[in-house]
Amino acid sequence: MACEVKAGEKKPPDLDLSITLSSWPDYVVPGKPLRDKIKVVATNTGKKTVEVTVELILSRKKDYVCPVPFAIYCPTYKDYVLLKGGRMLLKLPPGSKEVVFKGSNATPPDTKEGIYYIGAVIDAGNMVPETNEKNNACFRKVFVTKSIPRDRKPDLVITSADVMVTPNFSPGVPVMMFMVTVENKGTGIYRSLPNPAILKVMDRDVKWGISLPVPTLMPGESVEIAAPLMENKENPAYAQRGKVHYFDITIDSGNIAEKDKTNNSYGPLETKIPELKTKEKTPSELPDLVVKDIVFVKKCVVGVILQNTGKGPVPDEVWETMDGEKAKVTLYLFDKKWSEKSIAEIDPERKLQKPGSKLVYLPGLTIRVKGRIKIVVDPLNFVKESDEKNNSKEVTLYCKRKPDLYVSRIKVIPGKAKIGENVEIKVVVKNGGKVPAKATNVAIFVGNEKIPKTYPLPKLGPGGSATVIRTANFMRAEKKRVIAVVDYANKVNEGNEKNNRKVVYFMVYK
Repeated sequence: MACEVKAGEKKPPDLDLSITLSSWPDYVVPGKPLRDKIKVVATNTGKKTVEVTVELILSRKKDYVCPVPFAIYCPTYKDYVLLKGGRMLLKLPPGSKEVVFKGSNATPPDTKEGIYYIGAVIDAGNMVPETNEKNNACFRKVFVTKSIPRDRKPDLVITSADVMVTPNFSPGVPVMMFMVTVENKGTGIYRSLPNPAILKVMDRDVKWGISLPVPTLMPGESVEIAAPLMENKENPAYAQRGKVHYFDITIDSGNIAEKDKTNNSYGPLETKIPELKTKEKTPSELPDLVVKDIVFVKKCVVGVILQNTGKGPVPDEVWETMDGEKAKVTLYLFDKKWSEKSIAEIDPERKLQKPGSKLVYLPGLTIRVKGRIKIVVDPLNFVKESDEKNNSKEVTLYCKRKPDLYVSRIKVIPGKAKIGENVEIKVVVKNGGKVPAKATNVAIFVGNEKIPKTYPLPKLGPGGSATVIRTANFMRAEKKRVIAVVDYANKVNEGNEKNNRKVVYFMVYK
């Protein structure tokens, strides 16, 4: 506001005087004449010519008392001081008229450096009754300096930013209020007119944000800009509760010649729209993360079985916030931390979120001989659980190199067996392990036999093989089954006991 109106003034309805600054300097040197650098436009809305006093003043403040008084010239600075030669008597006909002051318009020589306002005042002394006294003064910002810098370029920098979320926002109420401080760290004045720099607050992931002009800033001056972010009408889901947003804050200075355009960004600024407060969950409604077991999932490769044994889900924050990284799974090998990863990283599909669900986590650990392993889930207690005492488990696993006997092939000769014809059943056994397998036996079942015939199997080295043969004779034409089982006596401790059996079928013809 240019000035304040005193109470009790009555305004005739037929005349209004106003004034604006149309030209003014960016920089002012104390005591140095400004001459014709200052131009004003005076306006008379009445129907007759009036004679008014027009003045130029200087002040650190831009508010002025209305009706405006006469300013006082002084060779030393004080607020609202009249510039030297900054007063003229003007005959102003109806309409607008540009006025150029002919005096030196010099400021007091002792004016200190800093930000000031040059003011243009019409009807100083309040000689003409008007309908509106509020527009009788116009102020524009200038920078007083002892010497005008050669490299006069502004440099707009975002020095700080903060965000406040409205807990109970509704249509017409901002979801968030950003408070952004912009400072001109350059040596030149940044003017917002005619093409202002634009402050942009934009969501990094979705098209949601706000753009506002940056007001005029003198060198060293800063301004705090309030940027209210309303709900996105096209997609209200952007403002859903519990959702985390990351905002980039930038200044688009366009064609403004800045000293440095690389420092016009800030962020990202993280914020979350809070959930509506609800009653505290009881232990029976909470999740419960448990280390169910630590086992070998294949040859000496460690697997960890995790489960949410609680009746409540693991909260979304574990996957959707930066703080969620605090929910970790830590592996210790012989009491030393071997690995640590967030639950979000090992469980991107959120299997553990659902009550009762399990996850097999492979930490990438292979045990050569022996390993004492401890797993701790959520060591920082980021997730509120029904039981915080079952979040760890420790086991010792042994990995021994073992033989691995398996039936690689069963061959019936001849391929088309006939009734009464002798048939050879050849069973080929191999050792797929890395160490020798001691001598054992092979059992061969034919047809519906309950008790097989067994045959000795010699010691087999790594990769070694042996063949055993059973002879049979069949009196009926039908489909026959052969089952071969290696290490039927279970004498050999193997790395894999599940591949010792093989089944084939063949036909006996007439």
